[in-house]
Amino acid sequence: MFARSSLRLRSLPLSLTGLLGLGWLLAASSPAFAIDDHLLLTEAVLTPTSDEFLEIYNPTGSAVALDDYYLSDDEDYALVPGITGTGPTPSIDTSDFIARFPAGSMILPGEVLVIAFDGAGFNTTFGFRADFEIHGTDAMTPDMTAVDVGATAGLTNSGENAVLFTWDGVSDLVEDVDMVNLGTPSSTNDIGDKTGVSVDGPDADTTASTYANDAVTMPQQAGDPGFGFSTKRIALETGNESAGGNGLTGDDETSENISVTWDTAFTAPDPGTVSLGPSVPPIVINEVDVDQVGTDAAEFIELYDGGVGNTPLDG
Repeated sequence: MFARSSLRLRSLPLSLTGLLGLGWLLAASSPAFAIDDHLLLTEAVLTPTSDEFLEIYNPTGSAVALDDYYLSDDEDYALVPGITGTGPTPSIDTSDFIARFPAGSMILPGEVLVIAFDGAGFNTTFGFRADFEIHGTDAMTPDMTAVDVGATAGLTNSGENAVLFTWDGVSDLVEDVDMVNLGTPSSTNDIGDKTGVSVDGPDADTTASTYANDAVTMPQQAGDPGFGFSTKRIALETGNESAGGNGLTGDDETSENISVTWDTAFTAPDPGTVSLGPSVPPIVINEVDVDQVGTDAAEFIELYDGGVGNTPLDG
C-alpha cells in the first residue's frame, strides 16, 4: 500500500457545486508531473565531436549531492572500486572515459545539468556554457574529475552506451543510477553486463564482493541520431524496467525498455531542458465525507499528493 499525505478540511459546507468548484481549482493549480526516485539521463549528442554532450535530470522531490556520482561510456565502469582496492581495475581505451562530478556539486529538484565533452565547442554551437565539461577546453566551464579519460574520449557516432552510477569510495561495488544504449552500439560499445563480476574495493577486508545478475535486456534504438541531432528521453522509467540487478533504488537498469522511454524521431539538440514535466505532484480529491449524522463537525475533504508528502498548497 502506498503511504499517503493528506490534508483534511473540516466543517466546510459541502455541495455538488462546491465539490466541482474545488475539483476545478485543484486541476488548474496542478501542473504536469514527472517524478522518479533517482536521477535520469535525458539527452545526448553523438556527432559532431564539438557538440557532444550528456544531460542529466533530477525528477525527485529533493536536491541530490553529486559528490559520489560518476559518468562513463565504458563497460568496465563497474571495476572503479578496484582502482583503490585489490582489483580488478577498468581497462579504458583512448576513446572512452570514466569521470566523477566535482566535490560539492548538487542538482536541485527539477534541475537539468549538461556535461559537454568539449566545453569551448559546446559554447560556440549553443551560445551558452555547459554545466560541466570533460576535456577542459573552456576555462569558464567547471571540469569533471577524471578517473580515467582517454585522450580522444567521446561518444561513438554510430552508437555508444552511457551510464550514470554512484560509488561511496569505500564499498566493493558501484550502484547503477541510469543507463542507455544511445543509437545502435556494437557489442563492445553497448551496456555492460556485471553478472558474476567480483571486485575488491578499498574497504577494510580483502574479500571481493560479487555483482548481482544483470538482465541485459535493454534494446538498442531504432537508429542513430546522426549529425546535428540528439536523442532524448521522453518518458520516465516507471513500469518499463524490472526489479533486481544492481540499481541504486532496487531496479535493474539494464532492463529498461528504451523503445518506450526514449525517442525514435530524432530532432535538433535542446540542451538544458526536458519534456517530462516539472517535479510538482498533482493534488487530487481522495476522500469526502458529506453526511455525518447529527453534526457537521466531522465532515471533511481529503486531498492526496500521490504519496510524495509535504507538498506546498500555496500558489
